Amino acid sequence: MIVSALDAYSYAYDYFPKFPWDWKVADNFTWKEVFANEIMTDGTPILEVFENAVQLAKQLQIIRTKLGKPIHVHCWVRQVKHNKRAGSIAKRSPHINGRAVDFHVEGMADSDVRKKILEMNLPVRIEANTNGWVHIDI
Repeated sequence: MIVSALDAYSYAYDYFPKFPWDWKVADNFTWKEVFANEIMTDGTPILEVFENAVQLAKQLQIIRTKLGKPIHVHCWVRQVKHNKRAGSIAKRSPHINGRAVDFHVEGMADSDVRKKILEMNLPVRIEANTNGWVHIDI
């Protein structure tokens, strides 16, 4: 069941970082995947993060549909505390506000995935030369 940003945020206000397993942000992506790497002490993100995740999920869903292969999310939202724990020094990382996702596509080389995404002409930025994952942000 696809759950809106507002409904997911309202639920998260009391239960973050836990979400029902069947709550989806898009056909093939869940709210659990969006916040998979967050912990309770990171605090509940603001509504804007949920709204950004919905916009990014739309692009990720297009990519998944056009490639016809499963996408495995490594990291989506990384709030400030998590970003620091991960060793990032990027104070303006788009992961912080839900506008970036790192992933790999089953059965495809990362370079091939980046090439295919470029051919799709989507409104995303693709980070070049990542190793072991593909990074896109909006």
